[in-house]
Amino acid sequence: MITADRKRAMQERGVKLVEAHKKVWTAGIDQAAIGWDSSPVSLARLSAELWPLIKNEDWSLVSWQGFISNWPNRLWNFDKHYQYIGGQGAGGMAMALRRRSGRRWLIRSTAACRSASRRTAI
Repeated sequence: MITADRKRAMQERGVKLVEAHKKVWTAGIDQAAIGWDSSPVSLARLSAELWPLIKNEDWSLVSWQGFISNWPNRLWNFDKHYQYIGGQGAGGMAMALRRRSGRRWLIRSTAACRSASRRTAI
């Protein structure tokens, strides 16, 4: 159970986090305005102008943000789990499957080697 003092401390911490998030968000918008009229169009401007067009749609960003300097992460609201699936295309789903398969193979082969060495030692 959470005491009243602990609850108050958590609420105060939440207020500080919201304020810090707003500062970072505002800083991102201010940074995006730098070079707004540059030619070619900046990646910040591209992301800023795209956001109003997609924000009311059911959208997903399915590419790595490194190529666009992480601007969508700074300017867009990601509020659904599928809107950004990670930098590896499928959010690592296939990689996780390969890793699991590899671990299973390693565990099985290690177990097989142990049982074979036990048989030969007897």
